[in-house]
Amino acid sequence: MSAHVSAARSRQRQYPEVVPATQAVDEMLEAAHQIERAAKEIHALNAVLKQVDKNITAAAKRAVKRAGGWPLRLNSRQAKRSV
Repeated sequence: MSAHVSAARSRQRQYPEVVPATQAVDEMLEAAHQIERAAKEIHALNAVLKQVDKNITAAAKRAVKRAGGWPLRLNSRQAKRSV
């Protein structure tokens, strides 16, 4: 019997118990939450940048209209030459 017990102990040494499985799951969940928070922040920043872009474009169009002599299309070749 002592050989049997010895063999069982050597098997335990070869295959250690996997205790930190719950810790790994917790770390994965935390990483997933961080990714979700980063995605939400990116969406919010994107919305702000879109609004800023619209405001800048509208202000540029108003400036072009007030100047009168420039073409109304901001991206035209004439507008690029005259600026």
